[in-house]
Amino acid sequence: MSQLASSTGQASSTDQDLTQVDWLSTLDSWAYAYGEPEVSGIVKQSPEHFIVTEMMEVEPSGEGEHYWLDITKTRLNTDAVAKSLARFSGVANRDVGYSGMKDFHAVTRQWFSVWKPKGDALDWSKYQFDGVHINQAVKHSRKIKRGTHKANHFQIRVLGLVIKDKAVVENAGAEKGEAEGVTSLLDKRLNKIQKAGVPNYFGAQRFGRGANNLPQALAMFAGTKRIKTETCAVFYCRQHGHGFLIVSFLRA
Repeated sequence: MSQLASSTGQASSTDQDLTQVDWLSTLDSWAYAYGEPEVSGIVKQSPEHFIVTEMMEVEPSGEGEHYWLDITKTRLNTDAVAKSLARFSGVANRDVGYSGMKDFHAVTRQWFSVWKPKGDALDWSKYQFDGVHINQAVKHSRKIKRGTHKANHFQIRVLGLVIKDKAVVENAGAEKGEAEGVTSLLDKRLNKIQKAGVPNYFGAQRFGRGANNLPQALAMFAGTKRIKTETCAVFYCRQHGHGFLIVSFLRA
């Protein structure tokens, strides 16, 4: 039987069967650090409302066997762009590198590398892929590996901001209009976050469509889903079970 586990590694007192869990509801019911949000709004109404810029640790040198490509993509996943670069370059998918996966429904800017040690120089002005723009192409001596960027910068536009519970403002003694009340509440919450931070939760998008990756991970741990190699098993865990504590107890 698979069970929820506490941070100590012991089975939960509820002995909840993980195969019966409504994962979407579970992923949407994390505790709030400072209570439920007092203001609500709409994010990602269009890709331009969610902009991500990757910040790298190193700058390409201008020399080497790898092309480093500074790319802006719109409403595309990172893997699709990497495969298109491999096709254009005539190299294997494994010869294309990037540091991290970026949001799909967004405008994201990140670096890719393409290993091309032989043959004619690639003319990147001829590369075409809907939703992709190459800002610059620079040579470097090393491939970009996973997790090598310094940080991501986010620019997020939230629309339709409203106060969820008008009583919150009245109880606080605020005699302001709706817009000023929203600003006041947001400033208070942001000040708390700036001082104490927030829990590093993983959003529902990390667990696949309909949270379907979690049942697949459980099946793998229970031995009912076949993984061909050890390498594949490790990759599967990191990609599909990342950020969620699952312990599998196998009983006779």
